[in-house]
Amino acid sequence: MTPHLPPLTLESATEGFALPAEATRHLAGCPQCQGRRDALFRASEALRASPQFLQNKRSAVAVATRSETRVAPWRSWLRGLAFAIPVAAAAALTLIVRPHLRSGEERLKGSSVMEVIRVATGEPTRLVHVGEPVALELKGGNHPYVLVFAVSERG
Repeated sequence: MTPHLPPLTLESATEGFALPAEATRHLAGCPQCQGRRDALFRASEALRASPQFLQNKRSAVAVATRSETRVAPWRSWLRGLAFAIPVAAAAALTLIVRPHLRSGEERLKGSSVMEVIRVATGEPTRLVHVGEPVALELKGGNHPYVLVFAVSERG
């Protein structure tokens, strides 16, 4: 004798889904599985007739139809605006701050000191010509180290 049908197969039969041939043959010849299927069908019908089920069905249909409606055009503008505002702020900040960042200036933080020394004379200078060999003398102030970042003319 074949084992009885699992609850999921019986539930599928109550919902009207087609069953595999072997399950259909078993269901036709097994009064116990037929009784379980009929009990599931009665419980399912009673549940569908209940006011809570109908209320939940109506609210599910309402949510489904609401989500199918077209998105308001102003929402797409809001998305674009949410992207454009930070980009515009970054561009404005760059335009405002950039003139204050003059090329060729050294920026030192803390008590560090940097001197440009001409290699030919060994003396500190503030004005050098392109191609003139120079050395940099760095002093960390009250720190035993100095961190240097160098950027070429190309950036």
